[in-house]
Amino acid sequence: QSSWQLFQPMIGVEPGGGGWAPRAARRQAAAVCLLGAHPPPPGATPIMGWNNCQLDCGPVLPDDALVRETALRLKSSGLAAAGYRHLNLDDAWMGRRAASGGPQPNATRFPDWEATVGFVRAQGLELGLYTASGDKTCSGRPGSCRHEAIDAEQFVRWGIAHVKDDACSYCRDPQKKGAAADYAAMADGLR
Repeated sequence: QSSWQLFQPMIGVEPGGGGWAPRAARRQAAAVCLLGAHPPPPGATPIMGWNNCQLDCGPVLPDDALVRETALRLKSSGLAAAGYRHLNLDDAWMGRRAASGGPQPNATRFPDWEATVGFVRAQGLELGLYTASGDKTCSGRPGSCRHEAIDAEQFVRWGIAHVKDDACSYCRDPQKKGAAADYAAMADGLR
């Protein structure tokens, strides 16, 4: 079974704001989103597209081949023309931090990051990335805590259209994951 087949039932907007509903419920809700049963009001179109964690964030880690295959399928299926233009890489795209402290993709799975990003754009799509407001992502990779400015600067340099800032660990407030100050720091960096 190809990675595309694993994720195919979940193309579309993740219903319920990212909740972890049972797989069958998520598939049904995604089908509703795809069929346009609840079209958004004019001018209020949400970010629509594909996210590698829509099915499960587990067995298939994102890599260059998955990104390219997904970009081609979004375009060839007509989904991109229908507004599903965002290809979002959730947790697990990142490797270690660069010597400069900035984020860098997993070099094994993305040996030529600039080419991967360029390919997505060449299909008329926009790339989104995941980070976490704490010191670690949900899968234990480096989070953006106290690196917000350098991370945001790198995301802008790469031309990232959407950043998902998750709350998986602590940063400024040891009592609260996803404290407002943590999100504000990333938002300020992206402005």
